[in-house]
Amino acid sequence: MPAAASSPIPAVLVKLGPLDTGRIADLRPYFDSMPDPRARRGRWCSLTVILLVCACAVVSGARSMD
Repeated sequence: MPAAASSPIPAVLVKLGPLDTGRIADLRPYFDSMPDPRARRGRWCSLTVILLVCACAVVSGARSMD
């Protein structure tokens, strides 16, 4: 017997139905408008990239930084 899928995302996507790309929200403009509190020296990635990765992690089920 195959193991049950650990991610609830496919089940949620089925409930949403076909996705219209015109209705999908783009978070980049919102994240781009946020001030970056980090010092200029030492930045490797933009704050927008970091926030988008965090948003993806939360959507995929992350509950902590561990």
